[in-house]
Amino acid sequence: MLPTQTLLKKFGTEKTLVILISRVYFKTLSAVEVQNFIDVQKFDWELCYLFIRRHGIRTFIYHSIQASGMIMPEDFLKKLKGDLMALSMTNLHQQKYLVELVRELTAAGIPVIPYKGISFAKAYYKSPSMRESSDIDLMINRRSVKPALKYFKRKGMPFKSGWEIPDEWLPYYLKIAKDLELKTPAVNNAMKCTVEIQWKLTELHMGSFPEFDFFIQGLEKNEQLNKGNGYPRLQPAYDFLCMASNHFIREPLMRFKYVIDTACLLQTAGDSIDGVLIHKTLKKYGHQRIVNASLSAIEELLGISNAQLPFDNIPDNELSNVATAYPVVKNTEKGNEHYPFFLNFQDSSWNKMKAQLRTLYYYVVPTASDIRYFKLPAVALPLLFIFRPFRLFFKLFAK
Repeated sequence: MLPTQTLLKKFGTEKTLVILISRVYFKTLSAVEVQNFIDVQKFDWELCYLFIRRHGIRTFIYHSIQASGMIMPEDFLKKLKGDLMALSMTNLHQQKYLVELVRELTAAGIPVIPYKGISFAKAYYKSPSMRESSDIDLMINRRSVKPALKYFKRKGMPFKSGWEIPDEWLPYYLKIAKDLELKTPAVNNAMKCTVEIQWKLTELHMGSFPEFDFFIQGLEKNEQLNKGNGYPRLQPAYDFLCMASNHFIREPLMRFKYVIDTACLLQTAGDSIDGVLIHKTLKKYGHQRIVNASLSAIEELLGISNAQLPFDNIPDNELSNVATAYPVVKNTEKGNEHYPFFLNFQDSSWNKMKAQLRTLYYYVVPTASDIRYFKLPAVALPLLFIFRPFRLFFKLFAK
């Protein structure tokens, strides 16, 4: 774990304060030490708030401050408290809707696995309200997507804007994509959320990763625990692998929220996490180095590790900079700033070469954007393979 003065030189006062507050939650630093730091440093409190908001950790930081009794400017705390109230209402709505969705889908013969989001918060945070959740995440068998979409349609849940896929294109889309997003009906004309169904956890260019049939084996066997949740939950090792697919592989520590998520899981799960299963799976799919680098950065920032998941320490870990970046590292269609980190931490030169070759998929394989742009029937799929490179070319020069 990096000393406070090293953090200060590396990240500046505002980011260092956020890291130190987080350490208090995990008991790797005392609140007295953080208060002493606050008393002798000068802060741009607006910048501090913006950093916390952009990294999706407002409720976590507010809870941690209140629980520890640290003294900070009233205006700063007022903003965080206001956010907490609104986000807590969202979490409660998501929790209620998640239980309803899982119950109804299961009754319809469509098994799903809740993960990330509110289900993760309930399992590993001291309070579910401490984690900001943007949507409801459900893992689903690829074969169940079509009947699930029929269920969502009956329930009045349309595709999220920009995610519409014509029925005739669905078989192709299931092969080249990983997820779909839908919107829940508004409650009291206001409260609604996004439901994301995923049959794959990583994109084509990132190679293979376990899917539904693997994770269904990892559902918690404690019926009393599942009953208390209102839905089945994953065992810690399987939760870790789900989390790793997004937080380490797809978006290598691109939010400080990912650091906190991981630390919560490692600390809460303790010895119950199956490290052998995790290492075996990561080795099979070629993701050991990126996960090792992520765990090293988390220990460097928060001082949290787990004996079941040993790792090699990486001095001057660049992922520590990614996790605390402001503005944040982006992952959009216009530019994937995270991709060099994904390549740098491939398990071997051969894996890196394969990953680079797989990026060619992006230039030649038609995506949902092409389907919506050209509006052709599914029988015209061969034409889209021809049209896509030209669309990307003109898009590049239209910027």
